[in-house]
Amino acid sequence: APDYAPLLYEQGRLHQAQGDTTTAQKHFERAHAADTTYVVPEVATLRLLLDQEQSEQALEQANTTLQSAPYWPVYFAKARALGQLERYNEAVNVLRERCEQLNEKSYALYALMAELYVNEAAWTVAAWAVNEADSYEPARRGFVSRLLSAREQVEATDKGSLDAGRNAP
Repeated sequence: APDYAPLLYEQGRLHQAQGDTTTAQKHFERAHAADTTYVVPEVATLRLLLDQEQSEQALEQANTTLQSAPYWPVYFAKARALGQLERYNEAVNVLRERCEQLNEKSYALYALMAELYVNEAAWTVAAWAVNEADSYEPARRGFVSRLLSAREQVEATDKGSLDAGRNAP
């Protein structure tokens, strides 16, 4: 029987949940090879690379994937990779120019944006991003702690407060 991409992807997710990222990665690669139009395993691979802080490889793969699949999760992964590489301005540009246009109602989008603005010490827009994130329910737990950290840093500065960021761009 031929490989069925969604099944291979789910097998990869099971291995990933058990902490076996090597086997998970192999299943994601097989799923993508079985159906190159099925982008979900590519996004899973990008997340694995980012979790392992393989930022250069993740950025390269995101750029390659975006050539045929210009989707929000791929742009978001690209922004995360740029942030890990401390290319904060480029990461924010991807979030503002690509991700926000495709899905502006995302907790993760604004949580990551807040973190990036904090890293640039752009307190007013960091406060704005924190407030925007608070408007939405988080879909993934990982971004809750990121937003809490950004919020604490914004509140600890004299240069910005959450109230000052309410109307920032």
